[in-house]
Amino acid sequence: MNRLFNDAELRWLHRNYGGRTVPDTTERFNRKFDRDLSVRQITEANSTHRFGRACRRGPLPESRLLSDVELRWLHRNYEGSTVAITTGKFNRKFRRDLKPSQIRTANQYHGFGKADRTGPRLVTSAELKWIAKRFQKMPRKELQSAFEVRFGRLLTLRYLDSLGVQHGLRGAPNVGRFREGHVPANKGRKGYVAPGSEKGWFPKGNKPVTEVPMWSERVSQGSLLIKVPVPSPYSSHKKLGIHQSSHWTSKARWVWQENRGPIPHGHVILHLDGDPLNCEIGNLECVPRGVLQILNHRCNPRSETGDERRVMISVAILIYRTRALERDPLAASKGF
Repeated sequence: MNRLFNDAELRWLHRNYGGRTVPDTTERFNRKFDRDLSVRQITEANSTHRFGRACRRGPLPESRLLSDVELRWLHRNYEGSTVAITTGKFNRKFRRDLKPSQIRTANQYHGFGKADRTGPRLVTSAELKWIAKRFQKMPRKELQSAFEVRFGRLLTLRYLDSLGVQHGLRGAPNVGRFREGHVPANKGRKGYVAPGSEKGWFPKGNKPVTEVPMWSERVSQGSLLIKVPVPSPYSSHKKLGIHQSSHWTSKARWVWQENRGPIPHGHVILHLDGDPLNCEIGNLECVPRGVLQILNHRCNPRSETGDERRVMISVAILIYRTRALERDPLAASKGF
């Protein structure tokens, strides 16, 4: 059986495989031994003979980035701080201009330790214990002032809140309540008016520019509305306390109620000629909402003439009453 490598070639590969990429090692091997092997053959030979671990990014640079003194300093100071802070201290101490990515890569090769992601703590363990004892008893601003007096440093309110979240400290209960003996700022000043504020008041008898007289009409979304001197019947208006003396309503519904009485529940007002602005009593018809569904399902009644629309509405009413009698023979006595 023919061997792919002789002993001299295997010894060379054992010495030179590590520290370089496989294509570079293959090219050097072929030049030295006058062979024509592929990168795949060298890789498979490594799986069999265990030459070592090839470098993925090429050989390491011969010139060293860090001296022995710099490496010892990084071994002592890398942990306990973020990479960005460590890089700044390193550059100031050794007058270098390295980037945080270079320091992080050097840590991968030399193993300085594990850098801190959040940086050094702003408070010591003793200061944290002092804050924890008073965190629930004092409001944030009082705690901030007391900490500044005690330790000579100022912590932001946001940082105090983050400390409470990190260490599970409960906040002061009812911080916003009025304390016992509190004197209101407006005590004894009932009816006080700031001088000069009168110029912004509405004068007596002032009316908004949008106000219109009673029985005015306007068109909204194709329907004719009228302003009537009757309180609004809607519960939402009653809850808000608006439209207590007048409100806007559909003119067709108002005309029908004034001439024919209240509109039964589940009924709508139709315009016989298809003109929503023609609200004469002879042009209105009160029908169940189901009739409107039949009209919209069969055709568009607004696309027809006035006479054709009246006939279509009559047919729809007849269909609705027929279906009602089929469902309930006593429907006629109940009224529909």
